[in-house]
Amino acid sequence: MIIALRPQKSQVIGDEMFHQYHNNNNKIIHRMNHDVRLIDHHVIMIIMYHLVQCYRHVWRHLIHNNNNTHHIVMMKQLV
Repeated sequence: MIIALRPQKSQVIGDEMFHQYHNNNNKIIHRMNHDVRLIDHHVIMIIMYHLVQCYRHVWRHLIHNNNNTHHIVMMKQLV
């Protein structure tokens, strides 16, 4: 599974699998979609990015919605 993300356009390209955790009821929503939308104000998207090479990257995206502006904070971890 290869997942690529362009942060400028907030678009997931390829075979994606991301979980949206809602702080209200901790409900996990699995979405298979090329269009990353913001559902509510507290959505944490965890996107696992598997490379073809030796490394595995875990991208955690924390997206806030402030006046229709998407602010994306990314943290990259080597697993």
